Amino acid sequence: MALWSSQSHKVRLSPLEIESGYVAHAVNGSGASQSASSSESRSSKTWLYLALGAMIALAFANFALGRSVVDVPNNTLPLGQVGMMGVGFVACCTLLTTVLLCYSKETRRTLMETLDVQKRRTSMVAFCAGLLGFIGLFCLTSAFAVDSEGAAVTVAISSGAAIIAGVLCYFLFGELLSRVEITGMLVAIAGVILMAVVNAASSGPLAPILGLLTMLFFGLTNVLQKYVGRFMTCWYSSVFFFAGNAFLGLLVLFVHMGVTADGGRLRDTSSQGAGLAFLGGILLCLGMFFAMGAFERGPAGPIAAIGQNNSIVLLLLQWSILGQVPQTLAIVGLFIAALGIVILALGSQSRKPSSAGVSVCEKSTRPDSIRS
Repeated sequence: MALWSSQSHKVRLSPLEIESGYVAHAVNGSGASQSASSSESRSSKTWLYLALGAMIALAFANFALGRSVVDVPNNTLPLGQVGMMGVGFVACCTLLTTVLLCYSKETRRTLMETLDVQKRRTSMVAFCAGLLGFIGLFCLTSAFAVDSEGAAVTVAISSGAAIIAGVLCYFLFGELLSRVEITGMLVAIAGVILMAVVNAASSGPLAPILGLLTMLFFGLTNVLQKYVGRFMTCWYSSVFFFAGNAFLGLLVLFVHMGVTADGGRLRDTSSQGAGLAFLGGILLCLGMFFAMGAFERGPAGPIAAIGQNNSIVLLLLQWSILGQVPQTLAIVGLFIAALGIVILALGSQSRKPSSAGVSVCEKSTRPDSIRS
C-alpha cells in the first residue's frame, strides 16, 4: 500500500486503532454535519500554526542552549548545562500543573482522571516520550560541546527524525500523507541538511554517532507524542511529558554535582551558562507544548519536518545578534527549507483531520480541553 493518498479525505484504520477502541461514527443531522465540517476546517490549519510556533520557540531555545555551552571545556559533556535545562522543565511542569489544578473544577477533575487505571497507560506513554526526548536533547547538546565543528553533521543527520516519524505513524496508525505533503517534507529536510553540512568541513567520529542517536530518539519521541495526542489534549499530556524531561534533567544535575565534588574533569557551570540553560529549558517546554498540540491535530511527519526547520530562525538569530554571516550555500539551504514549509502549508489546505488519523472517530476517553 502506498504511503501517500491522492485524496486527502481517504481514511485507513489500523489494527492498533481497532484494538484501542476507535470506532467510526456517522454524524446525524444537518446541524451536526455543518459543525463537524467547520471543526475540520479549523483543525486542518491549526496544526500548521502550532507547528510553526514550535519551530520558532525551539529556535530560540537552541540559541540559548548553544550559547550556554560556550565555556564548556573541550571534549567534556555539558552535564551542568543539561541539568539546569532539566530544572527549567521542572518549573514548567509545576506551573502547568498548578494552572490546571486552579483553573476550574473541571480541569482539576480531568487532571486527576489521567491517573486512573484506564488512562494511566496514555499518561505513562507521555512520560516515556519525555524521557526519550530529553535523551535526544542531551545527544544534540553534547554534540555542540564535544565537537562544535562537527555538530553541523549531527544536526543534518538528526533531521531524518521526520522520516522515521512519518513511516512509523503510517504503519502503526495508518496515517496517510498526500504527495504534496511528502514533497514539502523532503524539501524542508533537504534545506536543513544543506544549511548544516556547509559548516561541517571537519568533524570528528562522534558527530555521526550523536546524529544517529538524536535522529532515533527524536523520531521515537514524535511517534509517542502522536499516539498520546489521539487520547489526551496537549494541556494534560504536556504535564507528563515535562515530568519525564524533568526527571532525567535532575538526574543529570545530581551526577554533575557528584563528579565536580570528586574533583573530576568537569568544572562548575558558570552563572551565565546555567541561566541560559535554564532559559533554554523554559523555551523548550513552550516549543514542546506547541508540538504536542500539533501532533494532536495533524500528521506526524510534516510536523516533525517543520520543527527541524528551526534552523532557519536559528540562522537568522546568529546573523542578527552574533554577527555570524552565513555562507552562500547556507542561505540557499534557508530558502529551500522555507520553500518546503510553504509546500507543506499548501498541502495542509486540502487536508482533513481524518487523513491524519486524528478525529477519525469519536474519542470518548479523551479529556476535554480547557474551556472558559
